[in-house]
Amino acid sequence: MRGVSERYDGEAERLWEELRALGRSLDGPGGPEQSESMVERVLGRILAEELPVPAAGPTGPGALLRGARSWTRARWRSLVAALCGLLTVLTLTPPVRAAVADW
Repeated sequence: MRGVSERYDGEAERLWEELRALGRSLDGPGGPEQSESMVERVLGRILAEELPVPAAGPTGPGALLRGARSWTRARWRSLVAALCGLLTVLTLTPPVRAAVADW
């Protein structure tokens, strides 16, 4: 059992060293005091990529109606199943309630 514990301790120490090395690599050339924050570096990279801004889609009631139509077209089976389930529940609720009340 001692071998497992030693192996675990060795692996844990190796992982700690890897984590420290990763932290040092993220700090930058001047150390943690001189470097920018991680947020500033990520934002700088995003701005440097100069990706085009996505154009807004069409607006108005026509676009909303087209969106609703395509959504229902893609999910028509689920909508039919939900409607059948709702009708079943509404149909069976009064008889079950009456049977429970009689009981």
